[in-house]
Amino acid sequence: MIKLPLLGSTGVSEAAPGVLENCEKTVMNIIRTSLDLDQSMLIDSAYRPAQRGNSSRPRVIVVKFHHNHKQRVVSQALLDPEKQKALTNMGVGIGTQLPRGSCRP
Repeated sequence: MIKLPLLGSTGVSEAAPGVLENCEKTVMNIIRTSLDLDQSMLIDSAYRPAQRGNSSRPRVIVVKFHHNHKQRVVSQALLDPEKQKALTNMGVGIGTQLPRGSCRP
């Protein structure tokens, strides 16, 4: 098994309790609208980890792309100040999240 970096997204509102949330659709919407990326991006998994404690902040969405280069395309798009500003205005942050135990560069 190859451990690939994941992208984590913070600040994205959660669905109401008891309502099934489609995290993949939410992430693709952010990628298309805020980052202006219309490329076909296969996502292996997109989910919110279990709630820890009693926090009122929305949980992060963890995304694993099928192809590692698509993750790099998204990361590269984040270098554009205009796109960073659009995400900031939405209250959304996107960053790389490495699996536990892996070395950070």
